[in-house]
Amino acid sequence: MTRWTVSVSKQTDIAVRTLLAQRGLKKGDLSKFIEDAVKWRVLEQT
Repeated sequence: MTRWTVSVSKQTDIAVRTLLAQRGLKKGDLSKFIEDAVKWRVLEQT
């Protein structure tokens, strides 16, 4: 597992955390959400 440090706007942070909280946020959900989004974006670009 590799660790990243990323910066996002406050608006994006609030939107993602609100979405995850509505889904019953669990430990690791933010990392999983980001990994899934990156994988989807990479697939879209290839």
